[in-house]
Amino acid sequence: MARALILVALVLIALTALVLRQNAVVPPKVSGFVEADDIRLGSRVGGRVKSVKAIEGGAVKTGDVLVELEPYDLAERRAHAAALSAGRKAEHARLVAGSRPEEIAQARARMQQSAARVERLVNGPRKQEISSAKAHVELALAQAALAAKSYERTKSLVGKGESAESLDRATEAVAAADAALRV
Repeated sequence: MARALILVALVLIALTALVLRQNAVVPPKVSGFVEADDIRLGSRVGGRVKSVKAIEGGAVKTGDVLVELEPYDLAERRAHAAALSAGRKAEHARLVAGSRPEEIAQARARMQQSAARVERLVNGPRKQEISSAKAHVELALAQAALAAKSYERTKSLVGKGESAESLDRATEAVAAADAALRV
């Protein structure tokens, strides 16, 4: 009898296990392909990546910071803009303060020089300058006449024992006298 009870107990246990197994929820097995959208992210501004905030495969929301870029280019632009701003502020302060007395004196001196130049051009050359120029012209005429006479004399004597070198010197003296006369 004990054997029968053990056998009945084993059968009951087996039936209970079979019933529980039939009622257990098993996830369904399905075959097929999983499709997903492949999204490639890009930045409007180029640069080196400083840190990556997002985790690969993790969920993100709109507005989440995914990647942080190094701001060296922007920092350089900011420094340039700050320097430009400081220069403009200094120029503004100088204009508001007005000209220094040294700058005013320099401007007056330049104005007086220009006025003197204009007066000299309007009035023309002085009598002394005119007489000096006439004397220079007379001197140049005399030198040209002397050089021409010397050239003619040397030219006539070249065949009679005078060297060609002396004729070259006389020709050069005529050219120099003509240039002095033009001046």
